[in-house]
Amino acid sequence: ARPMDEFGASLALTPHGTVAILGGPGRDGLSQADQGAAAVFVLENVQIADPDDNPLTEQRWTQRGGLLTPTDAAAGDGFGSAVALSTDGNIALLAGKGADVRGEVDQGSARIFTFGPAGWMPSAAVLTPSDGAAGDMFGHAAAMNGAGSLVILGGPGDDVSGRLDQGSARIFTSGAMGWTQFPAALTAPDGMAGDMLGWSAAMTRNGTAAIL
Repeated sequence: ARPMDEFGASLALTPHGTVAILGGPGRDGLSQADQGAAAVFVLENVQIADPDDNPLTEQRWTQRGGLLTPTDAAAGDGFGSAVALSTDGNIALLAGKGADVRGEVDQGSARIFTFGPAGWMPSAAVLTPSDGAAGDMFGHAAAMNGAGSLVILGGPGDDVSGRLDQGSARIFTSGAMGWTQFPAALTAPDGMAGDMLGWSAAMTRNGTAAIL
């Protein structure tokens, strides 16, 4: 880690507490300031020897694979502003609330990474609302179900029916055709300008309920 990486700005842990992910939205790329990244750690049993050479076991946190960062990340994307893990810790969600999408500044987006024999591999999918706009900040908050097949992205800067920064969220699901967006936006029926719904988000492990 380097100064101003901001690792720990976002955190997630598997239910059994053996895999953790730390988001670092301030991490610089080779030439991209605040591109962002995340690191995953696993709690492992390590054999050690005491002074009398008796075998002992202790638990240590070790980093699993390299840093997670999108290959197309750009300066100011801030990937790691929100993170999430599947129950087994082998699927990671990395959101960047400052990502520009189709010319829309700070619309925000997210990426999925899967751990395997070759380490962390990114999905080709870019999770971002098809109707997103500049300043929505989708990925300010994010959550994932236990299977890693359902994702919620909060966009507190989303304008709703002319109400500035009312905020909303979008749901994405993984299936045979890849990742697709649910057609309906999640927004409060009694929402008002400045509510910034989607500033934080959570989802149950079975994905049947969410809170914003």
